[in-house]
Amino acid sequence: MAEQAREAAARIEVHHRLIEQREQERLQIARDLHDGPVQDLTAAVYALQSMKSDCVDSKVMDGINSVRQSLEEQVADLRAFTQNLRPPTLARFGLEKAIRAHLDNFEEKNPDLTIKFASRQDARLVPEAIRVALYRIFQEALNNIVKHARATQVDISLEKDESLVSLTVQDNGNGFDLPTDWLAMAREGHLGLVGMRERAEAIQGSLKVLSQPGQGTTIRVTAPLGKKGTGRLGK
Repeated sequence: MAEQAREAAARIEVHHRLIEQREQERLQIARDLHDGPVQDLTAAVYALQSMKSDCVDSKVMDGINSVRQSLEEQVADLRAFTQNLRPPTLARFGLEKAIRAHLDNFEEKNPDLTIKFASRQDARLVPEAIRVALYRIFQEALNNIVKHARATQVDISLEKDESLVSLTVQDNGNGFDLPTDWLAMAREGHLGLVGMRERAEAIQGSLKVLSQPGQGTTIRVTAPLGKKGTGRLGK
């Protein structure tokens, strides 16, 4: 039993370190994109604006406007991408505000989905690792809904008491037959769910997946709160 416990603890630590490495890689990519292509494209937009003010040919001006609009759209897409890699609100304002900020953009891109988000919590400190894990699980759950569920309604809840924090994402989509185990789930292509489970285990939490064909899907992750917190969950 002691050997099994050590192996389980070692596996959790490996998962935790791998996830930490992924997050650092995401953060570095976000910084590189912001400091490189985003800045260069923004400078090009200003240069085109300056050229426009000196232009007297209407056809050339139309061309400049078209190119400038295209560049502005690319800048907006890159900024949205960098925020998804590591949303600034997650570190500055906490998990709830990061979720709300993501939902604002998500609902704009998916107007056919009705999304309800409810939060019930106090202001206790929550470790950064838990905030990041829950946020990534939330993101992956929404991605799966868009790709596979054909849902029209999504209900999200974030709850916290003195000892636990939990996140639930429920949709009314087409659902699916749950494989018998996680290895079967990976083999059948449900890698997003497997990744969610890894993130939950890395924070000593648990992930439950409830689904049936035609009955939608519910993702619920619960994690224990330690005595020491390094960041606010956020109001």
